[in-house]
Amino acid sequence: MRPEGRWARSRPFVLAAAGGVLHFLGFVGFGVWPLALICLAPLWQALEERRGQILVSALLGFTFGWVAYAGGYHWLWRIVDVFLKGNVVLGGILWLGDSSWFALRYALYAVLYCLVR
Repeated sequence: MRPEGRWARSRPFVLAAAGGVLHFLGFVGFGVWPLALICLAPLWQALEERRGQILVSALLGFTFGWVAYAGGYHWLWRIVDVFLKGNVVLGGILWLGDSSWFALRYALYAVLYCLVR
């Protein structure tokens, strides 16, 4: 496969992840609040590039949400020792569950965007 083809397929996911980065940088802890105003634009562009593909739209939304959660809630790892007595495995399972729940909301948003558009 030609490199352009690979890039064309991965570009929407890179855009969705970049939007997730803008999302967490624009909120509490990082303080670059103007980024919160534009964080959805890369996701919207990614969804436009894959218009009509519901499953891909869901994966793009999930990617956006998961990256936003991973960056925005990294501090939860610091409290594993306090509340879970250092049980990193249980902390990881809980963090993955919570991050997936957060990301699923953006997956739903992306599917609804795809259907309405």
